[in-house]
Amino acid sequence: VLIALSLLLIGLRVRALLRGKVVFSFRELIEPVAILGKRATLLGIGIAYVLIVDWAGFTISTFLLLFAGMLALGAAGIVRVSLIAAGLALAGWALFILAFGTHLPYGPFENLMKGLI
Repeated sequence: VLIALSLLLIGLRVRALLRGKVVFSFRELIEPVAILGKRATLLGIGIAYVLIVDWAGFTISTFLLLFAGMLALGAAGIVRVSLIAAGLALAGWALFILAFGTHLPYGPFENLMKGLI
């Protein structure tokens, strides 16, 4: 299904290009320039997530990703951002690791919870 939808989307884009209704350029990647710093920061946060997820585990690294991402996007209040990030990371742990049994990277938190549950 995903492959069929991808092919359909590509076909629609090619048709629009041939009809002159769309222009491909890299301008959209750097404009507006005012938010280029935020984009670069989010890219850095994403790269850091990939680098630490095997060591820190899914839950801690997801908390750090969400926490840093929300702060980078201008969310106010460290306590509020911490609570939201913790809640979402714990919900992800409960859903993917506890409920579905998905084999995501285990870290200190997952190992602690595995011993308690």
